[in-house]
Formats: sequence, structure tokens, C-alpha cells
Amino acid sequence: MANKNPLAYTGRVSGSTKVQGDVQFDGTQFTVVNGIVKLKGGGLAVDTLAGDSGTATPDAAGKATISGGSGITTSATSNTVTITGDDATTTTKGVASFPAAQFSTSSGAVTILDATDSVKGAASFDATQFTVTAGDVTINDATDSVKGAASFSATDFTVTSGAVSLAESIPSVASVTMTSAEVKALATTPIQLVAAPAAGSAIIFEGASLKLTYGGTNVFTESGDNLGIKYTDASGVQVSDTIEATGFIDQAASTYTSAVPVKDAIVAATGAEAQALVLDNLGSNFAGNAGDDNTLTVSVLYRIVTI
Repeated sequence: MANKNPLAYTGRVSGSTKVQGDVQFDGTQFTVVNGIVKLKGGGLAVDTLAGDSGTATPDAAGKATISGGSGITTSATSNTVTITGDDATTTTKGVASFPAAQFSTSSGAVTILDATDSVKGAASFDATQFTVTAGDVTINDATDSVKGAASFSATDFTVTSGAVSLAESIPSVASVTMTSAEVKALATTPIQLVAAPAAGSAIIFEGASLKLTYGGTNVFTESGDNLGIKYTDASGVQVSDTIEATGFIDQAASTYTSAVPVKDAIVAATGAEAQALVLDNLGSNFAGNAGDDNTLTVSVLYRIVTI
């Protein structure tokens, strides 16, 4: 059987139906040399390509295009087609990595880790303090029983870099409770009632309330040993009138007394500015209360001023 031309070959073939006859080969897809028929390029015949959805049919030359899509790029060199996933962006899906500090990955599943005080992550919010709407978190207003957002009257408060302080015009109260041992040692070791303010500021004493709480065992004893509120320590200037101890500290029942500012408490600036207020025994130490179950509570009303 002769090869009449390279584009057409006439001969006897046998198909699956066992029918013999003449065939002709498309020269764009086949080569016929010495009676041997080959697909061009040494490939295989493909009549249909199937995708996840739909099918594609090669063109007359047997060619088909593998196209990239959103997040995918394709490239071809020689006889190799490479399909590459693009890096994801804020607008395009693609390949992404996840920082281990904020995410965990397992079998392709990505989970956001719980947030900490130093690492961002998933967090829940207390419904009494926060409102979450469509991902937006709002701090609820504070109440007298729930923490939250609050504003401060400029008349009564100063707010600097998030720090809130009472304005100088607002009185403050400080309360200190002393043990029996501390009360009996006041002449030796005065007790601080109000901490020293910042440099250049002074505490203005406006009054105090004192409560002896009787423990039920035995009384304190004293002999002309009265109390006074002073700046700094026992050597400081007294800012209260002398507080009579007889009939107060020696009682066998819980008892109150009060202290008022002394008139004309003249003091050098260095003795008042940045100085604490203390309670001092102006005489000798108290005695008694062997059971050590009595206490003394002092509540001081004061202002801090900067002049």
C-alpha cells in the first residue's frame, strides 16, 4: 500500500466494528511517514476537557488553553503547565499564611486564638459593660454599680492623660483604723492619716471624726495625754485644736469625738508643702487594754491646694 502524500493515507484499517475501508488523516493533527501515523507533537488525542463545572473542547489543532482566574496564575514552558496560587490581598482571594501567635491551623481549618493583654485575637465582651453590633464594640455608660464609660465635670475633676484627680475645690475624706498597739504607741510613732501631696501642693485640714471601738475586754488608760493632728510627724506644726482624750479614749463603750482646725496655723511653706498629715499623742503613750481588742478610726476631711 503506497503513501500517496503526507497529508492523506489510503489503506485498509480495522476498527472495533471490524469494518475495513479507506481513511484520511488531517495533516494539522497527524504525520504519516512510511505508512506510520503519529499525532503531531507525540501527544495523545484529547477530545474533551472536564472542569469542576462545564467542559472544554480542543480546537482543530488539538490545542486547549488552561486559564488563570481569581487568585490563580498559569504559565507554560516547553511541555509543562504550571498552576500557581496568588498571594491573597484585602480584595482578592488567594494563598495566605497565618501568624502562630494569633491563629492555629489543622487539616486546612484556621482558628483564631483567644486574645491576651499583649496579642490580638478572639475575645468576648461582658454584656453589662459592652455592646457589640456588627463587629463594632461600644463601652456602655458607667453606673453606680457597673464599670463603663464616664465623663467628668471640669468643675470637680481634672483629667490628664487618662488620670482623673479631684479638683482642688472638692474636699476629700481619708479614713485610717489603728490597732490597739498602734494607739498605745502614738506618742512614740505618730500614724499617717493623709499621704503627702505632690511638690508645691499642701493639705488643708478641715476637720476630723474619731471613733473609739471598744473591744469589750478592758479600757485604754491615760493621764493628760491628748491628741493632735500635725504636718509631717511629731515635730510638725499642729493643724487641729487639741483633741481631749479624757472621757473619750478611756471609755468602756464605743465613743465618738471630733477635731476642728486650729485658728491661725502658721507654718513655713517647707513645713506644709508636700507634707503628710499625722495623728500624734501630745503627751506620753497610752496604756491599758491588755486584751489589745480596742481600735481607733480617724476620718479626715481635707483639701489639697497648689498656691
